[in-house]
Amino acid sequence: MNLHQLRLPSPEEQLIREELTDCYHLAAKMGWTDSIFTHFTARVPGEESFLINAFGLNFEEVSPENLVKVTLEGDVITPEGSFINKAGYTLHSAIHEARPDVNCILHTHTTHGVALSMLENGLETLSQHSCRYYNRVAYHEYTGILFDETEKTNLIHSLGDRNTLILRNHGLVTMGKTIGDAFFLMYNLEHSARTQLMAMATGQKLTRISPSVADYTSNQMNHPNHYVIDDLAWQAFRRWLKIV
Repeated sequence: MNLHQLRLPSPEEQLIREELTDCYHLAAKMGWTDSIFTHFTARVPGEESFLINAFGLNFEEVSPENLVKVTLEGDVITPEGSFINKAGYTLHSAIHEARPDVNCILHTHTTHGVALSMLENGLETLSQHSCRYYNRVAYHEYTGILFDETEKTNLIHSLGDRNTLILRNHGLVTMGKTIGDAFFLMYNLEHSARTQLMAMATGQKLTRISPSVADYTSNQMNHPNHYVIDDLAWQAFRRWLKIV
């Protein structure tokens, strides 16, 4: 048994493990899962490593103890012998390595998210929720399952400095400085995708928010002070888990 196996997580790491577990359980409760095939990760404070779900577990089965700590190079630290998804590792390690400002990454294959990723115009500013992403979404063309390490460079080039990424014909990715930031960004993105698709399905002419109003609203919703509200929502979501 190595030293990592013997050493208990620091209080800071334990908190991250508990929040990331709640994130997985909330995703399961909200129907954001695709069996065992998507991943949420969080950087371990003070280390060049991150936490990811063990491959093969349902989101409901994720716990603070069975989250896998893995290096940026893909070496499993703890629990010893754990197995992770190669494609999930490739996506998340690329972003964690290139973006030190990002501490949490969420990736989903939801029905509405995948459908949105198929649209040529992608996300449109049709609702207040969608204004949050005005001129703040990156797109990455589909090139196959993310097994190829060389695809990391292309992915990071597509992402740039944005915190929302639509993988065309694939799904959605959000990220943030905290788990709550990434979660609430995904929550709003899912809502935006679902309502856009519902509106488009009516076949009626849609009213679009003007660029000037969309830009103004986006700046309001992405102002640093607004993240206090986002954190209140994140803590409310966590309490929702405890309600039977």
